[in-house]
Amino acid sequence: FPGIVYTDTFQMVENSTTLEVFDNNSERARKQQDLPIRVILGNPPYSAGQKDANDNAANLAYPTIDARIGETYAAKSTATNKNSLYDSYIRALRWASDRVIDNDAGGIVAFVSNGGYIDGNTADGLRLSIAEEIHHLYIYNLRGNQRTAGELSRKEGGKIFGGGSRATVAVMIAVKEPGVVPSIGAQLHYRDIGDYLNRTEKLAVLTANGAVANPLEAVEWRSIKPNEHGDWINQRSDRFDEFDPICDPDDPQSIYVLRSNGLKTNRDAWNYNSSRTKLEANTSRMLAFFNSEVNRFSQAHPNLTGTVKSKAALAKQFVDLDPTRFSWDRADFERVGKLQQIDIRPVDFLRAMYRPFQRQHAQTARVGNSMIYQLPRIYPTADARTLCITVVEPGSGAAFSTLVVDHSPDSKLVGAGNASRIFPLRTWTDPTEADESAAPGLFDATETTAAGWQSNINPAALNRYQAFDQSITDEDVFYYVYGILHSPDYRTAFAADLKKSLPRIPQVDDAEEFWAFSQAGRDLAALHLDYESVEPWPHLDTTFADSFDSADPAAWRVEKMRYPKVTDPESKKKVDDKTV
Repeated sequence: FPGIVYTDTFQMVENSTTLEVFDNNSERARKQQDLPIRVILGNPPYSAGQKDANDNAANLAYPTIDARIGETYAAKSTATNKNSLYDSYIRALRWASDRVIDNDAGGIVAFVSNGGYIDGNTADGLRLSIAEEIHHLYIYNLRGNQRTAGELSRKEGGKIFGGGSRATVAVMIAVKEPGVVPSIGAQLHYRDIGDYLNRTEKLAVLTANGAVANPLEAVEWRSIKPNEHGDWINQRSDRFDEFDPICDPDDPQSIYVLRSNGLKTNRDAWNYNSSRTKLEANTSRMLAFFNSEVNRFSQAHPNLTGTVKSKAALAKQFVDLDPTRFSWDRADFERVGKLQQIDIRPVDFLRAMYRPFQRQHAQTARVGNSMIYQLPRIYPTADARTLCITVVEPGSGAAFSTLVVDHSPDSKLVGAGNASRIFPLRTWTDPTEADESAAPGLFDATETTAAGWQSNINPAALNRYQAFDQSITDEDVFYYVYGILHSPDYRTAFAADLKKSLPRIPQVDDAEEFWAFSQAGRDLAALHLDYESVEPWPHLDTTFADSFDSADPAAWRVEKMRYPKVTDPESKKKVDDKTV
């Protein structure tokens, strides 16, 4: 077969001069570009980008395809961070769709790929766009998302590619009929392979479907009508939009005025530690190496000129990327290019909530972290004890969760890949004035009249609740929100909404209901904040064997962390259960 072309498919769209490698291959590539393509089959790779700047392995840029993503998928998306829309498999879908759409004779795109687009928060624009571009869409969700945990992970079942992927995998067949682009939206046919199936069982289902004369018709498809948000499954409730937003600067009904993300270090091993002494030692060692690299770069490139971007690129190629000496982030290369040395002050070391019920010491300097967001307005010094409600960011793999904290929370409070948003009770009005010499009382958020602190509860929201009872304070509203967010009825009824957007808070009908939720939130916060002093649950004393002395402190000592053993249904061998 002489038609095969060895090339970077995406690069063919960008610049035909890259085809000038082998004459015969280049000629076939040029011929292919001029031909209408009616069927595109593939298993495109998926990679949203390098995980660490030390890898020095960023994805290539494809301006033409990325521009198409920007004007379609990204333009229609309501997500704040749209970086994942430039994943390789989404680029492949955009390229393939354009090739078929431009063909008046119609065509088919059939991919086995990452299935994150099915229900992902950022992919809402992709779902809206593709429904406008094709006539029929068949989605077979093979599940297998092992970036989840616990019962949710067990429901996802086996990974269809074994150890080759931890993501959801799905089969997509998109059909464009001859003629014009559809005007009323695609007919969506959806099939979920089911819960708790291992890899062998999933493949058996697919094999059975494929054994008949028309495999596509053999599948029991479910017809889905997408809603206006672009939801295919787990569709949001219209009622949810009637509630007050927890924090929206553009909505006067908003409960909170300011929100933030948690501390994003991009170097947790350096910037967190249970020991303040070790944290300071790590920081000193890290800074000494960074500043020495700045000096070395300066000596190697005296009188360097150029743009910030070009100098940063040169610095990235020059510096030592050994992760045991420094964990590099994008801004660090720019600092080296500008010959900017960095220093960390004692005031930048704070107590922090690294994970639920796990306090750590953290280095929080702006120059020593990837992003610190609005944290200086919430935790200006180590003595600041502002209360904050944290919630898992929409679109995260983890189920919705919320936790009150009184120390600076990490951006991944509930675990890797699951960012957290925080909503403080109080904010500091001038973070530039905060320094380590300030008296502790000045930053005590429990003193509502302390100089420099102001309520973060929207006055309009407070007035709405004070219509029930004039004695209601901003702190009562704070705990009311916390009580609502823990309500099982609320979480069940609006599970799909909480997965795709920030919480919205329903307003109860009278003072009695308000105080019930507010008191429940206050009681829960007391348990969640003072967990180290909470009286142990009595049932623990009776659940162990009689020989276990639960009163003996030594009996509770953890000598080694181990995963429990389970039997793998395919190999029949005992393996570690890493879902717990």
